[in-house]
Parts: sequence; structure tokens; C-alpha cells
Amino acid sequence: MKGIRWVSMICRPGVVRQVASEHSAIAAVVVNAVNGVAIVPAVAIWCPLPLTGSVVVLLALLLGPLAGFSVPSIYVRIERAVGNYLGGKASLDYLYRLLAWSFLPLALAMLFYSLIPSKETGTVVNILVSIPFLGIAACSVSNYWYNVFEAQGVTRTRAAVGIMITLIVFVVVVVASAGVLALLFSYGISEDMKALIVMY
Repeated sequence: MKGIRWVSMICRPGVVRQVASEHSAIAAVVVNAVNGVAIVPAVAIWCPLPLTGSVVVLLALLLGPLAGFSVPSIYVRIERAVGNYLGGKASLDYLYRLLAWSFLPLALAMLFYSLIPSKETGTVVNILVSIPFLGIAACSVSNYWYNVFEAQGVTRTRAAVGIMITLIVFVVVVVASAGVLALLFSYGISEDMKALIVMY
């Protein structure tokens, strides 16, 4: 019965809301860490850099929990600030839990899909395999946004505007942070550190 419930989280926002309400914020932190551990290697495998399997695993273990904690924390803080400005009433804790449980199926699907050797399979097979993944991604996003609508307690138009503003601000923050890290990597890291990073 529990297995059916976990599977139904993919397509039923009410189940996600119920699971998020039943579990604590600590559980959401653990789920976000799992999300990060699943998403980081998926992104690393998709990137064009020639990364070995051991490097991908190392990135997952080192950066996964950090990304799984920091990225959702930043996003929900932006969302709560924007939502409060537009009259929303959702708490930071609840938004954090909704985000964690909504995107757990997507994170696991990303990891599973990235492990499929795309070079050895044909284009038709890749397209067929990607259809369930895209469906899970669409359901995860729609589940989260639907539950945000419900939690904020404002009109759908106002909630949609809040989500769009949140996404724009979040992208600006991510791009600015990536730019700062790129500058530090280019000008602020010693040659010995760069050699160590390249070696691994």
C-alpha cells in the first residue's frame, strides 16, 4: 500500500501535500540531500566534460548534499518573500517541505535516465526512454506549483505572477553566483589548486 502511495506522488499533488504535512522539516532536509545526490551526478554525466565514473561519484557525495540543501533553501526564501509581498500566507517551513517531496521523483528519474548509455542506443530508443522522464518532470513541477497555489491562499493569477517573479530572481541569483565562482576560479585560485582539480 505504501508503494502505491509513493508512486502516486508523481501524478497527485494532494498526496505530495499529505506526505509533506506528515513529515518534519528534518525529513525534508534529508530528502533534499537525496535529491542533490541524484541530480548532481545526472548533470555531471550530461555535461560535455570527460569525467570518469569515480569523479562523478565523488561530485555526488561531496556536492550533492550541499546543493540539495542550499539551492532549495535559497529558492524557497525568495518564493516566500515574493509570496508575502503579493499577500501569500505560506510558511517557509511548509514551502521547503513541499519542494523536497515534489521533486524527489524527478531527481530519481534524472539519475536513472542519466545512467542509460545513450551512445550505445539509437535515437528512437532515446526518445522513447525520455518520454516517461519528461512526464515525471512535468508532474513534479505542476505538483509543486499547484500546492504553492493552495498554500499561499491567493488568486491563481497572483500566485502565477509570484512564481514567475521567483523564477526570474532565482535565475539572476544563480547566474550571478556562477559568475562570481568563475571569476574566483580564473583569478583567485592558485595554480597548484587548479592542477589538483584537473588531476582528479
